[in-house]
Amino acid sequence: MKALKESLESGRFDPVYLFHGTDDFLKEEKVRALVACATDPSTQDFNLEQLRGTECDAARLSGALEALPMLAERRVVILRDPDALKKPAAERLARHVEKPSSDTCLVLVVPSGAKPPADLLRAASAVEFRSLNEDELQQWLARQAPAVCGTTILPDAAVLLASYGGNDLALLSGELQKLAAFTDGRPIDV
Repeated sequence: MKALKESLESGRFDPVYLFHGTDDFLKEEKVRALVACATDPSTQDFNLEQLRGTECDAARLSGALEALPMLAERRVVILRDPDALKKPAAERLARHVEKPSSDTCLVLVVPSGAKPPADLLRAASAVEFRSLNEDELQQWLARQAPAVCGTTILPDAAVLLASYGGNDLALLSGELQKLAAFTDGRPIDV
């Protein structure tokens, strides 16, 4: 996670990432952050491709991985559920992971509950997204309040909200936005 954060800050990305673990909300949050940092919004239509393993055949995957960046230094290819690829597409993916292109950043997103393939864990920059513990939840809420809602949340309120929402970050994010709207920019308290 630390290396991914450094990549996002520096703008230097590994050729292949493998996002796995139990927290799909955090995975998607980091996918959005990586896309925002690695692509220019004005050329994103040409340099960002999002695929699903269940819908992707070898020809489509090859096209995505072999396309050259247009008016940019790199392309980003997001492949969700790579385990669902059929054999020809999985073989094409394996060839790319063994010898990745320098102008493509491939992000493999394994859904929660699925075990990441061992060969991809070894070959890619693997980032595990696990469920947050109680302290991490409170820290996450304290970071989300100003970043997403433009307000702050007091520690006691963060404890109460975390006890309400548990580890469901999507729910907590929505509730945090409601509370921010209710307080009209003032700090969120108990």
